[in-house]
Amino acid sequence: MRRSATAAAEDTNAPAPSASPAELYADAARWRPPATDLDHPSLGRVEDHALGGDASWAIDRLWYQEAVRAVPYLPLAFRIAHGFVGRAFDTAYSAGIRRFLLVGDALPYRNAVVARALAFPGSRVVHAGRDRCSKAHWTCFAQQQRAPIEWVTSDFAVPGTILYAEPTRRLLNDGDPVGLVLANALETVHDTDAATAALRACTDRLPPGSMVIAAHPSTDGLDPGERDLAERMHELYEDDGPAPQPPGFLRPPRRRLRTAEEFARLLDGLDLLPPGIVHADDWHNPRPTFHDPAYSLCLAAVAALPERRPSTGPAGTAA
Repeated sequence: MRRSATAAAEDTNAPAPSASPAELYADAARWRPPATDLDHPSLGRVEDHALGGDASWAIDRLWYQEAVRAVPYLPLAFRIAHGFVGRAFDTAYSAGIRRFLLVGDALPYRNAVVARALAFPGSRVVHAGRDRCSKAHWTCFAQQQRAPIEWVTSDFAVPGTILYAEPTRRLLNDGDPVGLVLANALETVHDTDAATAALRACTDRLPPGSMVIAAHPSTDGLDPGERDLAERMHELYEDDGPAPQPPGFLRPPRRRLRTAEEFARLLDGLDLLPPGIVHADDWHNPRPTFHDPAYSLCLAAVAALPERRPSTGPAGTAA
């Protein structure tokens, strides 16, 4: 699945430049943050609970309890995805990247990017997410830790809300390479064309030398005999949640499961680092959890920007 920069430059079917700055800015100006939702589970809080944190609410823990009954591999899947992001961060840091743009629903306490940013000198993080309840967590955490972490209220489906926020502009416009970390982000955009366009709008504006770290839930590669597991995953993420549902059971916003082929389509135009698109349990992991990495229920990839790409200029400007 690896695609060289030269091949991408010569391919007449290479992706066209993303939306113009004016289009992105207009979309961002029309966007309004969603109302604070106190009645549904938050994927960020659920993840924190699954990783041993204590920032979840009762409704998050109820959803997680019922979800694990439907998909017993879920606790390990959260840990495997967390481990992948940590290993990918180490790869980016070793390549000289010190600035990270973390996009997706997450809390800071058990976050692999935040943990390493605090431990690795010179790191800086901007987190872009929709959940305004999480903003208080990130703000308090940054103040208590005196950490170089900033928050952007945004929506990945409207990339201008990320790119035109002042913390992101500062992160991107100084020219240093950036690690774009997509955790709980790509799957929130159900239309693959729209998700691809949103990602392209971001990558076109990353400085040279930047990398993309991406994880995506998937049932791809499961043994045909595990059809029931695949159906339960689709039910959990895309339909009405685990069945039967207890009284008052509410699920988080729906997420889209994708195959490796669909995931590759999202990353089209980027140069995948070896081993390419694999299951998260198999990405440079010396001690895999499962004999069959498909049971990690998550695809993973790290990609570099191609050496030649449409000249779009930094965030907020045209080249």
